[in-house]
Amino acid sequence: MAARAPGADLTSARIALWVDEPLFALDPQVRDAVLRLAGELGAAGASVEPITSPVDAHQLLGAYQTLLGAVLGEDLPPRLVRSMEFTRPLAKLALRRGAGPLSTAAMTVAYTARHTDWLAADAVRARLRHEILGLFDRFDAILAPIAPTAAFPHDPRPFQKRILKGSDGATWPYVSMLQWIALPAALRLPATAVPAGLSASGLPIGAQLIGPPGADGRLLALAQSIDEDIRGFQPPPL
Repeated sequence: MAARAPGADLTSARIALWVDEPLFALDPQVRDAVLRLAGELGAAGASVEPITSPVDAHQLLGAYQTLLGAVLGEDLPPRLVRSMEFTRPLAKLALRRGAGPLSTAAMTVAYTARHTDWLAADAVRARLRHEILGLFDRFDAILAPIAPTAAFPHDPRPFQKRILKGSDGATWPYVSMLQWIALPAALRLPATAVPAGLSASGLPIGAQLIGPPGADGRLLALAQSIDEDIRGFQPPPL
């Protein structure tokens, strides 16, 4: 049997609950599942306090898209890159006129980012990372959704044709998958996934614990305690 480190003492855990972000897509069943998990943590003795927008979400998404898109753009087919380079001026105009952070215009600009664009996004990343450190003076971790929906079937269609469907009939662009993971991914914060329960149709719903730099061990200990004392993974019926 593999060696196991002791789990965290949940009675001393300070958890920030982040489920309300107006800019981010979120299925009501996912929100409810994360709230139930937060309630169970509170019942186990943890201190759980709701928060809103730990950093400016619009700035976070803009920086993350540029930092990620600049990397992904290197592996795109040359013909596609040339096409996006051709439409880049129009895409930048669309952004100035109010196109959203998940729009085709935003993705086009991100995939064709210049070095100066990357430097500007990296500066935003550094500033937001510094800003959030104050939050972790009060909390050990942030509990948040990890994706807008519960598990969903694989979609083999091209990326730009995929959509996410909510349990209430809402639909979102597939790139909405980037929203809730943007905080740890862009700001280089440790994070780990924990099970939050099942949807009404029996599909797994995940949550994430996000911590300050260097808190990897603390997050894993919290996740282990959740797994052992609150709820472990519940496989869906096959």
